[in-house]
Amino acid sequence: MAFMDETPDWLSQVVMSPPGAIVVDVSAAPSHGWRVLKSIKGHPKTRDLPVLFCSLSPDGGSVLEFDYLTKPIEVAELTRALDQQWLAPDTEHDVKRVLVVDDDPDTLDMHMRIVQAHSPSHRVLAARNGLEALDILQRERVDLVLLDLIMPELDGFGVLEAMREREATRQLPVIVLTGQVLTEREMARLNRGVATVLSKGLFSLEETLAHVDTALARSRKISGEAQCLVRQAMAYIHTHYSEPISRTDLARHVALSDDHLTFCFRKELGVTPIAYLNRYRVNQAKQLLADPGKSITEVALEVGFSDSGYFGRVFRREVGLSPEAYRQA
Repeated sequence: MAFMDETPDWLSQVVMSPPGAIVVDVSAAPSHGWRVLKSIKGHPKTRDLPVLFCSLSPDGGSVLEFDYLTKPIEVAELTRALDQQWLAPDTEHDVKRVLVVDDDPDTLDMHMRIVQAHSPSHRVLAARNGLEALDILQRERVDLVLLDLIMPELDGFGVLEAMREREATRQLPVIVLTGQVLTEREMARLNRGVATVLSKGLFSLEETLAHVDTALARSRKISGEAQCLVRQAMAYIHTHYSEPISRTDLARHVALSDDHLTFCFRKELGVTPIAYLNRYRVNQAKQLLADPGKSITEVALEVGFSDSGYFGRVFRREVGLSPEAYRQA
């Protein structure tokens, strides 16, 4: 870890001279370890390297072999990683039934395996569209739904409306996982019965699983009114991310104080409003970087960064690579 801290271009050196394995010390800064792991697994020339997480303590040390896969991924690759690392017996928790709904087969399989690997005692059910989801909900007892919004025949909004009409599913917690740009009106439609709204690509595996645990426990960390205001601020970010936005702007938009908005964001999503904004901007930038005709400065301006140098620092912190290195990879 010291080598990586002292050598900003450590990933390029690893690419040029790949080691047999990489050991990452996460004792002092676990979040930094996740970023390092994400960089390694996100590069085509280093993604297959075994990674060891090392945590040292006064009582001794421990090493955990781990794997992290970034989207898009191959189903076979995800299967191999989960089968090798995470299929451990779990008898401490009650059996929960989790329904995963997504029309994309790869995403559906990935989300199912993540939930199953997190707690092998859980039973995971799959639906490839909204109609299949409703059929399962009529036949099976379900404790949690992971729901995509954009699907043919019956979308996620239709599933939610049908669930609200039935007493048996009205109070069922739902985590919405979507790549859609949600407006304030659409966010308002999700305020009833939806435990969490997570934009695809913005949250780590660890953060997503923490939201799953919270939803299964049916534990709400803030009031329903505060949750609605957080989602209103999220929708504002989704539609105005390319414009200059400050924490004060967001707070004023939802009629909260700056500090209280930050408190509510942390409780609801685990990140601050500005951290969420930066993640959203970086996620948009990753798509724009696929166009070789756009310069790094143009991409930065298009996603709301007036300073390309600051954009580069934020991008590297979130992705583990500079924008130029990400484009080349």
